[in-house]
Amino acid sequence: MQQHFANYVRYYSLYQDLVLVGPDSQILLRLDQLQTQKYSRDPLLLHCLQQPQQFSENSRYSDLQAQQKQSLIYARAVCCQIRGLH
Repeated sequence: MQQHFANYVRYYSLYQDLVLVGPDSQILLRLDQLQTQKYSRDPLLLHCLQQPQQFSENSRYSDLQAQQKQSLIYARAVCCQIRGLH
């Protein structure tokens, strides 16, 4: 998955980082491995879970990039469907 993230960023070179966050706000995977943050409190996460089919774009402070005063963040819920489960 880490390699997939790196390939994605290489193709869409405008991204600084990619972050995969679980529904419990735990950071599961991120491209920037120098970041040690384990959880996020960004309200964008709940917004994405409530509207999983929509992309969200925000330009503001986020604890997902706490070292920056303002970040441009594109977000969408990532859902997977396991065969046999609904």
